Amino acid sequence: MNTTKTKTFIFTAMLIATAITISCSSDGGDDGGNGGGNDLSSSGVETGSSSSAGTGDGSSSSGGTGGGGSSSSVGGTSDGGSSSSGAVSGSCLTIEDFSAVLNCPDYDPANPSNKGKFTDPRDNKEYNTIKICNQTWLAENLNYNAPGSKCYDDDPDNCDTYGRLYDWATAMDLDAKYNDEFYGVSGCLDYGSSRGTFDFWDPAVTTHQGVCPEGWRLPRSLELYWILSEAIGGREMAGTKLKATDGWDWYTYDDISGNGTDDYGFAALPGGSFEFNRDSFNDENQRGFWWSSSESRNNGVHILRLQYDANSSGWNMSDKKSFSSIRCVKN
Repeated sequence: MNTTKTKTFIFTAMLIATAITISCSSDGGDDGGNGGGNDLSSSGVETGSSSSAGTGDGSSSSGGTGGGGSSSSVGGTSDGGSSSSGAVSGSCLTIEDFSAVLNCPDYDPANPSNKGKFTDPRDNKEYNTIKICNQTWLAENLNYNAPGSKCYDDDPDNCDTYGRLYDWATAMDLDAKYNDEFYGVSGCLDYGSSRGTFDFWDPAVTTHQGVCPEGWRLPRSLELYWILSEAIGGREMAGTKLKATDGWDWYTYDDISGNGTDDYGFAALPGGSFEFNRDSFNDENQRGFWWSSSESRNNGVHILRLQYDANSSGWNMSDKKSFSSIRCVKN
């Protein structure tokens, strides 16, 4: 038998199989539109209209992550971010690949060593930090004055309280055209890794520094959702556990406080949003929205949502032109 021809045939077959796999991954389910809100509530997938930051369909369509390029390890370390040249491709990760992050049996939220300080060398602003599971997060919203960012109601005092609001391209430190165009990080589908009543799809295995300080980055959607929900006992009560103990409106319908218990020191505040399609600021004291680096295939972006009238955390889509807050996570 001709060994060279045999190797050539095997290599060609492998290439064809790879192409078929990528094609199937790229053509999976639709993430939905950007305008009317499927909230992933504690009862599963629940449809409800929301005025929040142009949020849209929160029901995502797979249980894996995708991407490649300058990828981080499962534990969240990275080399600083993906290239701004667009189209990134690579291997897919499943939710199970995040088990090293989610599995932290020795983590004690009451341990004072979880808390720290960080000074942004760009403007000398000091931030509180908090370790949740085995990731370190800013315990305050980013307040870096990047061109194009906003203070709520254009009031500088609100930046001191809530940090600044950013559209997605600004948050990612990309050309503004990527608010209208798909940036190009490929997605992976893995329905075998679904949990609950819906599947997860995260297109950004690559990490992206964006406007975060050197050594920090925007979180990926699985980190926003799973680390800040499942790793702290489940999404049903994650909102209450993450919200600050003061600053949230009273929920008059049930006559209860919208404040949280802040069990982990995340101290989430309701910084609201700016909705470009309404040209208005909305939801101060009632809702907070935080960007991920992860796009959906309808050109929306996965965000974390917390609100005054819910104990749970929400995982939604936002239009890129809307303005939300940023919580940076350490590499």
